[in-house]
Amino acid sequence: MIQSNRTYLANLTWVLTVANLRDRYLGTWAGLMWAFVNPIIMIGVFWVVFAQGFRIPTTGERPFLLLLVCALVPWMTFSEAVNGAAGSIVGRAYLVRKIAFPLELLPITQVLSALMVHGVLVVFALLIAFWYGRWPTLSMFMLPVYLFAMTYAALGLGLALASLGVAFRDILQGLGVFMNLLFWATPIVWSADMMPSAFQWFVTFNPLSFVIEGYRHALLGAPYPAPTAAQATVFWVVSTLVFVMGVLVFKRLKPSFADIL
Repeated sequence: MIQSNRTYLANLTWVLTVANLRDRYLGTWAGLMWAFVNPIIMIGVFWVVFAQGFRIPTTGERPFLLLLVCALVPWMTFSEAVNGAAGSIVGRAYLVRKIAFPLELLPITQVLSALMVHGVLVVFALLIAFWYGRWPTLSMFMLPVYLFAMTYAALGLGLALASLGVAFRDILQGLGVFMNLLFWATPIVWSADMMPSAFQWFVTFNPLSFVIEGYRHALLGAPYPAPTAAQATVFWVVSTLVFVMGVLVFKRLKPSFADIL
């Protein structure tokens, strides 16, 4: 009985994960290729604006393109996972109203969908690094840690937003503004050591800086310093609080989802 339940949940998880990708890209000319074309376009725009417009160095020990790509890879996955999870209950209202199944799977499978694309984006970042003559170092073994951290943070925030968004739709409308602010407040198009020492606290107390700086260090090695102990502490404390809050809020509001929708 237990084994059959596990098989059912595993199959349902797979079906929903694939359905998320199909719903987003089915019917477009390029199909799933848009999952990779969009990041490439985004990288190209930032490279033109900052490297060509603001003359940020594109060569040397720390070329801007490497700094940018290795930060955008986790950010785009995190953003995709949070946005997808936040709207997962409202977006699948017909399932919530008519079918009895673990509703937690809706935000979880949105995160899994983002992670499926993430693997290809990591390979793309490594290819850019190879083009610059950079090869994996021992720091690469830390990548699973930062991958888990990113997933943990995205799932916790996604669970909270998915449940609150059912009752308060303004949350979903304002999420785009919040994510834009978070993007510029996180060391993505800039690195933490560019910040004046008087403002380093700003980087330390931004939980996502741990993930972004961690990915840079894991993919590129020594020229990009590993996150500090303070950054790690802030991240795990804040992310755990958000995750626990997300689980509790989801559990508390779940019985009312069908009635509200």
